Amino acid sequence: MKMINGNYRKKTVNLRLIMIKNTPTHYGLLLAVITLVLFFAVYLFFSGFNYYSVTVNMNAFVLPAIYTLAVIILLYKKTNKEKLSFADSFKNSFLTLFIGGTVSFLAIAFFLNYVDEGAQTLLQHQRIEQNLQSVHADYKEIIEPSQEETQQYQEIVKYMQSDAAKDEPLFSLKKSFIILGILYSFYLVISLFLSIFFRTRNPYATLPSNPPS
Repeated sequence: MKMINGNYRKKTVNLRLIMIKNTPTHYGLLLAVITLVLFFAVYLFFSGFNYYSVTVNMNAFVLPAIYTLAVIILLYKKTNKEKLSFADSFKNSFLTLFIGGTVSFLAIAFFLNYVDEGAQTLLQHQRIEQNLQSVHADYKEIIEPSQEETQQYQEIVKYMQSDAAKDEPLFSLKKSFIILGILYSFYLVISLFLSIFFRTRNPYATLPSNPPS
């Protein structure tokens, strides 16, 4: 009898662990950890001439793919057990992305603002240099620039070369709200698309063993 009770408790604990793992909180925290691992990998191995460009490429291509894949896996596992409504699918999707993005962003902002301000200065310097190259290239493409275009070009270059632009932190309160707003907009779009797809998935659907010819 004791052995039966012990096995029952063990199975109950294992079932609870599985249920906990397949939650937006678990997947969101896992995404935050992955993001921070990638951030520090770039920080340690690419903190040089290409630091800004590598960071931008990671944020633009690698992380969106990882975040989207994580939500797909979560929704797939959940819809294997039960049919989800659009609201449930959206809730699971958005919460996963929200937790992962917010936790990792706050950790990275804290690190660059208070732990290693030099890394933030390097990012800011390389960002300005890259933007200046883009502005110069765009202006050179204009065959006969007007006086207004020339004046606008000079003002932009002057501002980018000023101390105010160089000393402006990347993660100020205003910029942080803007970045988070962009992230949440992306999460909203991804959650909507995935929720539309997974709300129609039937966990009990099976392929016929002998399909008609």
